[in-house]
Parts: sequence; structure tokens; C-alpha cells
Amino acid sequence: MKSLIVSFLGAIAAFALGSQAKAAIVISLEPSSQAIDTGGTTSLDLVVSGIGNHASPSLGAFSFDLNYNPAILSAMSTLFGSHLNLGTSGSVQSSDLSVSGVIHLDEVSLETAGALQAAQPSSFTLATFMFQGISPGSSTIGFTGGSLSDETGQNSLAFTSSGATIRVNAPIPESGSIGAIFGIGLLGILSSQLVHSRRRSNGPNPEAS
Repeated sequence: MKSLIVSFLGAIAAFALGSQAKAAIVISLEPSSQAIDTGGTTSLDLVVSGIGNHASPSLGAFSFDLNYNPAILSAMSTLFGSHLNLGTSGSVQSSDLSVSGVIHLDEVSLETAGALQAAQPSSFTLATFMFQGISPGSSTIGFTGGSLSDETGQNSLAFTSSGATIRVNAPIPESGSIGAIFGIGLLGILSSQLVHSRRRSNGPNPEAS
């Protein structure tokens, strides 16, 4: 009886650990915070972590929807990673940036489950986004939906997600522009002083009396 209870408790513990392992999968945007200048560009990596380290569960497919502030940022391009497309059977990839402020991407691997397990570590990059700064301000890039499937494509994987923030700095005037502005201001001051100097040297206006 005692051994039965021990076995039962062991089974519960194993189930709990398995649930925690699945729930520990994280999808994140890295780096989580950065700053660029207006007109400048930067990249964000979409990273998965917490899957099996060359073991099940591995990743066979993913789909995500993200949003950002289109008045501050512009999404320029998407580059998929190489851990679902191993170069044998490949994968089906789709990326849509056509709607300003919205990103959709998905990938379904056509590789075998064994090949995916052998190729995938516990953490890797799913895709890389390129952004350009449009105007000064701060924009969050966040998840509005998503799903993961294991290496068989039959089972969904639970996960948590974390977004990122990009701050766009106001443009800084070029040194030549600053010099020109300073020169114009100095010229105005000198011109004003010259006019006053001439008036003093010419004396009072005779017509004024």
C-alpha cells in the first residue's frame, strides 16, 4: 500500500513538473529596450526559450501578431531564423507588414520531428524585425495573438510572451547648421551695433529741431 502511494505521488510530481516545463516556454523580443535617432534603423529578435534542449518538446510551427505605434516607427522587413527550416524539407514562411502598425508572421516546418529535435537548442531566434524611427517618441512592440506547435505539428505549446520598447530621439542639428545659426545671430548683433555707432557719430538729426 505504501509503495502504491509513493508511486501515485511520484506520478503527480512528474505531471506537475511536465506542466511547469511547458508553461516555462517564453516568447520575447530582444533587446527589451533601446533608443535610436529619427531616421535611424534598428533590429529586434523574436526569441523562443524554454523548449527541450535537443529533445521534445521542440518547435514545429508558430504564428504571431504584433502591433506598434506607426507614428513613431515603421516596420521595414522580416528575416526568418533557420531552426525550423533545416535545408532538407524546408518550411512554409509568411510575413505581412502591409498594414501600418501591425505585423503578422508564421512559419510551419516541413522537416521531420527527429530532425527538429536534433537541431533545436533550448533557445533560438525565430525571426528578426527591422524598424526605422519616424518621429520622436516611445513605441511599445507588443503581442496581440500567437500560437506554438510542437515538432509533430499535432500538439500546441503553452507559452508566455514579453514585448519591447523602442525610443526614437529627436533629430540633432548638424554642427554646420548650428554654426550657421550662430553666425546669423552674431551678424545681426554686429549690424545692430554698427547702426547705433553711426547714429552716435553723426550727432543729432538737424531736422529734428
